[in-house]
Amino acid sequence: MGRAVATVQMLRFISDSSLCRRVTQRPPNKVESFNNFTDWLAFCNGGVIADNDPVEQEKAVK
Repeated sequence: MGRAVATVQMLRFISDSSLCRRVTQRPPNKVESFNNFTDWLAFCNGGVIADNDPVEQEKAVK
């Protein structure tokens, strides 16, 4: 029964353009916004500082 309901919902989603727009164009929530911000902020090496040397850490941060 669950598969039938899911199939009906999927077909409804595909056929109804207003429903599709409403579902896919929602604004991001706070967690998604924060994750996007941290991805943007930590662009170099994924934000990982691999050295224990303070001089090398400072270079990586700059």
